Amino acid sequence: YEAVLRAVPPDTLGFAPGDGEALRQWLQQTLQPPAQRRTALAEGPILAVASPDTQHLLQKPLFSALRRRLGRNGASVEDRLKALYPTMTEEDVTAHAQSLSSTAGQRLLRELETQKKNLLKALQNWHRLPAAGSRQRLPALPELLFRRRLATLIQDSWEQAGKGYKTAFGDQQFGSELDLSGEAINGFLQNFPLLNPPLNHITSLNLAGTHFTDASTPFLSNFPNLRSLDITSKHLTAFPNAITGMPRLTRLGLGENPIRWTPQALEQLKHLQHLKVLVLSYNEHLSTPPDISRMPELHILMLNNTLVSHWPVGLFELPRASNFTLSLLNTPINQVPQVPPRSLSADSIARTRLAH
Repeated sequence: YEAVLRAVPPDTLGFAPGDGEALRQWLQQTLQPPAQRRTALAEGPILAVASPDTQHLLQKPLFSALRRRLGRNGASVEDRLKALYPTMTEEDVTAHAQSLSSTAGQRLLRELETQKKNLLKALQNWHRLPAAGSRQRLPALPELLFRRRLATLIQDSWEQAGKGYKTAFGDQQFGSELDLSGEAINGFLQNFPLLNPPLNHITSLNLAGTHFTDASTPFLSNFPNLRSLDITSKHLTAFPNAITGMPRLTRLGLGENPIRWTPQALEQLKHLQHLKVLVLSYNEHLSTPPDISRMPELHILMLNNTLVSHWPVGLFELPRASNFTLSLLNTPINQVPQVPPRSLSADSIARTRLAH
Protein backbone atom coordinates (compact mmCIF):
# COMPACT_ATOMS: atom_id res chain seq x y z
CA TYR A 1 0.00 0.00 0.00
CA GLU A 2 2.91 2.31 0.73
CA ALA A 3 4.27 1.57 -2.77
CA VAL A 4 0.92 2.57 -4.32
CA LEU A 5 0.92 5.92 -2.49
CA ARG A 6 4.42 6.67 -3.68
CA ALA A 7 3.57 5.74 -7.29
CA VAL A 8 0.47 7.90 -7.75
CA PRO A 9 0.44 11.72 -7.84
CA PRO A 10 -0.01 13.45 -4.42
CA ASP A 11 -3.57 13.76 -3.06
CA THR A 12 -4.94 11.32 -5.67
CA LEU A 13 -6.29 8.89 -3.05
CA GLY A 14 -6.57 11.30 -0.12
CA PHE A 15 -3.58 9.68 1.59
CA ALA A 16 0.04 10.88 1.66
CA PRO A 17 3.20 8.75 1.48
CA GLY A 18 3.70 7.10 4.88
CA ASP A 19 -0.07 6.44 5.30
CA GLY A 20 0.09 2.92 3.79
CA GLU A 21 -1.38 1.21 6.87
CA ALA A 22 -4.23 3.73 6.98
CA LEU A 23 -4.99 3.04 3.28
CA ARG A 24 -5.14 -0.70 3.96
CA GLN A 25 -7.60 -0.33 6.79
CA TRP A 26 -9.82 2.03 4.77
CA LEU A 27 -10.02 -0.44 1.87
CA GLN A 28 -10.97 -3.31 4.16
CA GLN A 29 -13.78 -1.24 5.66
CA THR A 30 -15.06 0.14 2.33
CA LEU A 31 -15.00 -2.84 -0.07
CA GLN A 32 -17.61 -5.62 -0.09
CA PRO A 33 -16.54 -9.17 0.86
CA PRO A 34 -15.05 -11.24 -2.06
CA ALA A 35 -18.13 -13.43 -2.43
CA GLN A 36 -20.42 -10.42 -2.83
CA ARG A 37 -18.03 -8.78 -5.30
CA ARG A 38 -18.03 -11.91 -7.49
CA THR A 39 -21.82 -11.92 -7.50
CA ALA A 40 -22.05 -8.27 -8.41
CA LEU A 41 -19.49 -8.51 -11.20
CA ALA A 42 -20.83 -11.73 -12.76
CA GLU A 43 -22.46 -11.39 -16.24
CA GLY A 44 -26.16 -11.91 -16.48
CA PRO A 45 -27.40 -15.25 -17.90
CA ILE A 46 -27.82 -15.56 -21.68
CA LEU A 47 -31.41 -16.49 -22.42
CA ALA A 48 -31.97 -19.34 -24.90
CA VAL A 49 -34.99 -17.48 -26.25
CA ALA A 50 -35.27 -13.72 -26.27
CA SER A 51 -38.08 -12.20 -24.29
CA PRO A 52 -41.20 -11.06 -26.20
CA ASP A 53 -40.29 -7.43 -25.57
CA THR A 54 -36.81 -7.96 -27.05
CA GLN A 55 -38.26 -9.76 -30.09
CA HIS A 56 -40.71 -6.92 -30.63
CA LEU A 57 -37.97 -4.31 -30.39
CA LEU A 58 -35.78 -6.19 -32.89
CA GLN A 59 -38.74 -6.88 -35.22
CA LYS A 60 -37.69 -10.51 -35.26
CA PRO A 61 -39.11 -11.50 -38.70
CA LEU A 62 -37.24 -8.65 -40.37
CA PHE A 63 -34.13 -9.47 -38.38
CA SER A 64 -34.29 -13.09 -39.63
CA ALA A 65 -34.61 -11.85 -43.19
CA LEU A 66 -31.53 -9.73 -42.67
CA ARG A 67 -29.64 -12.74 -41.36
CA ARG A 68 -30.59 -14.73 -44.47
CA ARG A 69 -29.27 -11.88 -46.59
CA LEU A 70 -25.92 -12.17 -44.86
CA GLY A 71 -23.47 -15.00 -45.49
CA ARG A 72 -22.04 -17.32 -42.90
CA ASN A 73 -19.15 -14.94 -42.32
CA GLY A 74 -21.45 -11.93 -42.03
CA ALA A 75 -20.79 -10.60 -45.55
CA SER A 76 -23.77 -9.18 -47.40
CA VAL A 77 -25.01 -10.60 -50.69
CA GLU A 78 -23.62 -7.51 -52.40
CA ASP A 79 -20.15 -8.06 -50.93
CA ARG A 80 -20.20 -11.73 -51.87
CA LEU A 81 -21.18 -10.85 -55.44
CA LYS A 82 -18.33 -8.35 -55.67
CA ALA A 83 -15.91 -11.02 -54.45
CA LEU A 84 -17.17 -13.41 -57.12
CA TYR A 85 -17.28 -10.84 -59.92
CA PRO A 86 -14.91 -7.92 -59.14
CA THR A 87 -15.67 -6.09 -62.39
CA MET A 88 -19.46 -6.14 -61.98
CA THR A 89 -20.98 -2.68 -61.89
CA GLU A 90 -22.78 -1.38 -58.79
CA GLU A 91 -26.05 -1.34 -60.72
CA ASP A 92 -25.69 -5.00 -61.70
CA VAL A 93 -24.64 -5.95 -58.16
CA THR A 94 -27.79 -4.36 -56.74
CA ALA A 95 -30.03 -6.01 -59.34
CA HIS A 96 -28.53 -9.47 -58.85
CA ALA A 97 -28.50 -9.14 -55.06
CA GLN A 98 -32.28 -8.76 -55.03
CA SER A 99 -32.75 -11.97 -57.01
CA LEU A 100 -30.31 -13.86 -54.77
CA SER A 101 -31.90 -12.94 -51.44
CA SER A 102 -34.28 -15.91 -51.56
CA THR A 103 -33.46 -19.37 -50.23
CA ALA A 104 -32.87 -20.67 -53.76
CA GLY A 105 -30.74 -17.64 -54.53
CA GLN A 106 -28.61 -18.21 -51.45
CA ARG A 107 -28.08 -21.81 -52.51
CA LEU A 108 -26.99 -20.69 -55.99
CA LEU A 109 -24.64 -18.13 -54.47
CA ARG A 110 -22.99 -20.78 -52.31
CA GLU A 111 -22.61 -23.05 -55.33
CA LEU A 112 -20.91 -20.27 -57.29
CA GLU A 113 -18.57 -19.52 -54.38
CA THR A 114 -17.65 -23.20 -54.11
CA GLN A 115 -17.16 -23.47 -57.86
CA LYS A 116 -14.80 -20.49 -57.99
CA LYS A 117 -12.90 -21.67 -54.92
CA ASN A 118 -12.39 -25.14 -56.42
CA LEU A 119 -11.34 -23.68 -59.77
CA LEU A 120 -8.69 -21.43 -58.21
CA LYS A 121 -7.44 -24.31 -56.06
CA ALA A 122 -7.11 -26.58 -59.11
CA LEU A 123 -5.18 -23.89 -61.00
CA GLN A 124 -2.88 -23.35 -58.01
CA ASN A 125 -2.21 -27.10 -57.77
CA TRP A 126 -1.38 -27.20 -61.49
CA HIS A 127 1.03 -24.31 -61.03
CA ARG A 128 2.96 -26.38 -58.46
CA LEU A 129 3.25 -29.52 -60.60
CA PRO A 130 6.57 -30.69 -62.09
CA ALA A 131 7.39 -29.73 -65.66
CA ALA A 132 5.05 -31.07 -68.35
CA GLY A 133 6.11 -34.53 -69.46
CA SER A 134 8.15 -35.03 -66.29
CA ARG A 135 7.50 -36.47 -62.83
CA GLN A 136 10.19 -34.63 -60.89
CA ARG A 137 11.89 -31.98 -63.01
CA LEU A 138 11.02 -28.45 -61.97
CA PRO A 139 9.41 -26.32 -64.69
CA ALA A 140 11.63 -23.71 -66.29
CA LEU A 141 10.75 -20.02 -66.18
CA PRO A 142 8.92 -19.94 -69.58
CA GLU A 143 6.61 -22.75 -68.45
CA LEU A 144 5.98 -21.09 -65.07
CA LEU A 145 5.13 -17.80 -66.78
CA PHE A 146 2.77 -19.58 -69.17
CA ARG A 147 0.99 -21.30 -66.29
CA ARG A 148 0.56 -17.98 -64.53
CA ARG A 149 -0.80 -16.29 -67.67
CA LEU A 150 -3.23 -19.10 -68.41
CA ALA A 151 -4.47 -19.26 -64.81
CA THR A 152 -5.09 -15.50 -64.87
CA LEU A 153 -6.91 -15.70 -68.20
CA ILE A 154 -9.15 -18.52 -66.98
CA GLN A 155 -9.96 -16.70 -63.73
CA ASP A 156 -10.73 -13.50 -65.64
CA SER A 157 -12.94 -15.41 -68.08
CA TRP A 158 -14.90 -16.91 -65.16
CA GLU A 159 -15.37 -13.55 -63.47
CA GLN A 160 -16.45 -11.79 -66.68
CA ALA A 161 -18.52 -14.52 -68.33
CA GLY A 162 -21.75 -12.58 -67.77
CA LYS A 163 -20.56 -9.72 -69.97
CA GLY A 164 -20.07 -11.80 -73.10
CA TYR A 165 -17.43 -10.92 -75.67
CA LYS A 166 -17.08 -9.51 -79.17
CA THR A 167 -15.68 -11.48 -82.09
CA ALA A 168 -13.09 -10.14 -84.49
CA PHE A 169 -16.02 -9.05 -86.68
CA GLY A 170 -17.65 -7.09 -83.85
CA ASP A 171 -20.44 -9.60 -83.17
CA GLN A 172 -21.54 -9.84 -79.54
CA GLN A 173 -21.42 -13.38 -78.17
CA PHE A 174 -22.40 -14.84 -74.80
CA GLY A 175 -19.99 -16.61 -72.47
CA SER A 176 -16.24 -15.99 -72.45
CA GLU A 177 -13.46 -16.27 -74.98
CA LEU A 178 -10.12 -17.85 -74.11
CA ASP A 179 -7.68 -16.50 -76.69
CA LEU A 180 -4.25 -18.16 -76.60
CA SER A 181 -3.44 -17.52 -80.25
CA GLY A 182 0.27 -17.05 -80.84
CA GLU A 183 1.23 -18.27 -77.34
CA ALA A 184 4.34 -20.44 -77.18
CA ILE A 185 2.66 -23.44 -75.57
CA ASN A 186 5.49 -25.87 -76.34
CA GLY A 187 3.74 -28.83 -74.72
CA PHE A 188 3.06 -26.97 -71.45
CA LEU A 189 -0.56 -28.18 -71.41
CA GLN A 190 0.24 -31.88 -71.19
CA ASN A 191 -0.37 -32.08 -67.43
CA PHE A 192 -3.25 -29.61 -67.25
CA PRO A 193 -5.94 -31.17 -64.99
CA LEU A 194 -9.36 -32.36 -66.04
CA LEU A 195 -11.51 -29.85 -64.16
CA ASN A 196 -14.75 -30.74 -62.39
CA PRO A 197 -16.96 -28.99 -63.21
CA PRO A 198 -15.49 -28.16 -66.61
CA LEU A 199 -15.09 -24.65 -67.97
CA ASN A 200 -18.65 -24.39 -69.26
CA HIS A 201 -18.53 -20.59 -69.23
CA ILE A 202 -15.94 -20.54 -72.03
CA THR A 203 -17.66 -20.67 -75.41
CA SER A 204 -14.74 -19.73 -77.66
CA LEU A 205 -11.22 -21.17 -77.62
CA ASN A 206 -8.49 -19.89 -79.94
CA LEU A 207 -5.33 -22.00 -80.15
CA ALA A 208 -4.20 -20.83 -83.58
CA GLY A 209 -0.45 -20.68 -84.01
CA THR A 210 0.32 -22.16 -80.59
CA HIS A 211 2.16 -25.34 -81.70
CA PHE A 212 -0.71 -27.33 -80.18
CA THR A 213 0.16 -31.03 -80.41
CA ASP A 214 -1.61 -34.38 -80.03
CA ALA A 215 -0.13 -34.75 -76.51
CA SER A 216 -2.07 -31.66 -75.38
CA THR A 217 -5.49 -32.65 -76.77
CA PRO A 218 -6.84 -33.87 -73.36
CA PHE A 219 -6.86 -30.15 -72.45
CA LEU A 220 -9.81 -29.75 -74.83
CA SER A 221 -12.03 -31.94 -72.63
CA ASN A 222 -12.38 -28.98 -70.25
CA PHE A 223 -14.49 -27.07 -72.81
CA PRO A 224 -17.68 -29.03 -73.59
CA ASN A 225 -19.71 -25.86 -74.16
CA LEU A 226 -17.64 -24.40 -77.00
CA ARG A 227 -19.29 -22.73 -79.96
CA SER A 228 -16.01 -21.81 -81.63
CA LEU A 229 -12.70 -23.71 -81.72
CA ASP A 230 -9.67 -22.71 -83.78
CA ILE A 231 -6.62 -24.97 -83.80
CA THR A 232 -5.02 -23.68 -86.97
CA SER A 233 -1.57 -25.16 -86.53
CA LYS A 234 1.01 -27.43 -88.08
CA HIS A 235 1.33 -30.13 -85.44
CA LEU A 236 -1.90 -32.11 -85.06
CA THR A 237 -1.64 -35.54 -86.66
CA ALA A 238 -4.95 -36.96 -85.39
CA PHE A 239 -8.48 -35.61 -85.08
CA PRO A 240 -8.93 -34.70 -81.37
CA ASN A 241 -11.50 -37.04 -79.81
CA ALA A 242 -12.50 -34.32 -77.34
CA ILE A 243 -14.20 -32.44 -80.20
CA THR A 244 -16.93 -35.07 -80.29
CA GLY A 245 -17.87 -33.89 -76.79
CA MET A 246 -18.66 -30.38 -78.07
CA PRO A 247 -22.20 -30.82 -79.43
CA ARG A 248 -22.88 -27.07 -79.69
CA LEU A 249 -19.86 -26.30 -81.86
CA THR A 250 -20.67 -23.96 -84.75
CA ARG A 251 -17.18 -22.95 -85.91
CA LEU A 252 -14.27 -25.37 -86.26
CA GLY A 253 -10.87 -24.47 -87.68
CA LEU A 254 -8.31 -27.23 -88.18
CA GLY A 255 -6.42 -25.65 -91.05
CA GLU A 256 -2.78 -26.38 -91.87
CA ASN A 257 -2.60 -29.56 -89.78
CA PRO A 258 -1.07 -32.83 -91.06
CA ILE A 259 -4.02 -34.81 -89.68
CA ARG A 260 -4.32 -38.40 -90.82
CA TRP A 261 -8.00 -38.48 -91.74
CA THR A 262 -9.16 -42.00 -90.94
CA PRO A 263 -12.74 -43.15 -91.67
CA GLN A 264 -13.39 -42.96 -87.92
CA ALA A 265 -12.23 -39.34 -87.79
CA LEU A 266 -14.45 -38.39 -90.74
CA GLU A 267 -17.38 -40.15 -89.07
CA GLN A 268 -16.81 -38.14 -85.88
CA LEU A 269 -16.73 -34.93 -87.89
CA LYS A 270 -19.96 -35.87 -89.62
CA HIS A 271 -21.93 -35.72 -86.36
CA LEU A 272 -21.15 -32.06 -85.62
CA GLN A 273 -24.59 -31.09 -86.89
CA HIS A 274 -24.57 -27.44 -85.81
CA LEU A 275 -21.45 -26.41 -87.71
CA LYS A 276 -21.74 -23.18 -89.64
CA VAL A 277 -18.05 -22.79 -90.50
CA LEU A 278 -15.62 -25.64 -91.17
CA VAL A 279 -12.05 -24.88 -92.19
CA LEU A 280 -9.83 -27.78 -93.29
CA SER A 281 -7.58 -25.82 -95.65
CA TYR A 282 -4.00 -27.03 -96.19
CA ASN A 283 -4.66 -30.44 -94.63
CA GLU A 284 -2.09 -32.24 -96.71
CA HIS A 285 -3.44 -35.72 -95.94
CA LEU A 286 -7.13 -34.97 -96.52
CA SER A 287 -8.18 -36.89 -99.63
CA THR A 288 -11.81 -37.68 -98.74
CA PRO A 289 -14.05 -34.61 -98.28
CA PRO A 290 -16.24 -34.46 -95.17
CA ASP A 291 -19.85 -35.65 -95.24
CA ILE A 292 -21.96 -32.52 -94.69
CA SER A 293 -25.37 -34.15 -95.18
CA ARG A 294 -26.22 -33.49 -91.50
CA MET A 295 -25.03 -29.88 -91.40
CA PRO A 296 -27.99 -27.77 -92.54
CA GLU A 297 -26.57 -24.51 -91.15
CA LEU A 298 -23.16 -24.82 -92.80
CA HIS A 299 -22.39 -21.79 -94.93
CA ILE A 300 -18.56 -21.81 -95.13
CA LEU A 301 -16.57 -24.92 -96.06
CA MET A 302 -12.88 -24.47 -96.80
CA LEU A 303 -11.21 -27.47 -98.46
CA ASN A 304 -8.63 -25.62 -100.53
CA ASN A 305 -5.07 -26.90 -100.80
CA THR A 306 -6.00 -30.46 -99.90
CA LEU A 307 -6.00 -33.75 -101.80
CA VAL A 308 -9.80 -34.08 -102.10
CA SER A 309 -10.68 -35.35 -105.55
CA HIS A 310 -14.48 -35.17 -105.48
CA TRP A 311 -17.21 -32.90 -104.19
CA PRO A 312 -18.40 -33.17 -100.57
CA VAL A 313 -21.00 -35.81 -99.82
CA GLY A 314 -24.35 -34.29 -98.92
CA LEU A 315 -23.64 -30.96 -100.58
CA PHE A 316 -26.90 -31.05 -102.53
CA GLU A 317 -29.01 -33.05 -100.07
CA LEU A 318 -29.93 -29.99 -98.02
CA PRO A 319 -30.88 -26.47 -99.15
CA ARG A 320 -27.88 -24.21 -98.68
CA ALA A 321 -27.95 -20.57 -97.63
CA SER A 322 -27.64 -17.91 -100.31
CA ASN A 323 -24.24 -16.98 -98.86
CA PHE A 324 -22.94 -20.57 -98.86
CA THR A 325 -19.24 -20.60 -99.75
CA LEU A 326 -17.20 -23.65 -100.75
CA SER A 327 -13.51 -23.41 -101.57
CA LEU A 328 -11.92 -26.19 -103.62
CA LEU A 329 -8.98 -24.17 -104.86
CA ASN A 330 -5.77 -26.08 -105.51
CA THR A 331 -7.33 -29.53 -105.27
CA PRO A 332 -7.29 -32.40 -107.81
CA ILE A 333 -10.99 -31.83 -108.62
CA ASN A 334 -11.42 -31.33 -112.38
CA GLN A 335 -15.14 -31.84 -112.97
CA VAL A 336 -18.43 -30.23 -111.99
CA PRO A 337 -21.52 -32.20 -110.93
CA GLN A 338 -24.47 -32.24 -113.32
CA VAL A 339 -27.43 -30.44 -111.71
CA PRO A 340 -30.62 -28.81 -113.04
CA PRO A 341 -30.02 -25.30 -114.37
CA ARG A 342 -31.08 -22.37 -112.18
CA SER A 343 -31.57 -24.70 -109.20
CA LEU A 344 -30.28 -24.16 -105.66
CA SER A 345 -27.60 -26.77 -106.38
CA ALA A 346 -26.55 -24.82 -109.45
CA ASP A 347 -26.26 -21.69 -107.31
CA SER A 348 -24.02 -23.52 -104.84
CA ILE A 349 -21.75 -24.70 -107.64
CA ALA A 350 -21.65 -21.20 -109.12
CA ARG A 351 -20.38 -19.80 -105.83
CA THR A 352 -17.73 -22.49 -105.41
CA ARG A 353 -14.12 -21.43 -105.76
CA LEU A 354 -12.32 -23.67 -108.22
CA ALA A 355 -8.92 -23.50 -109.81
CA HIS A 356 -10.25 -24.34 -113.25
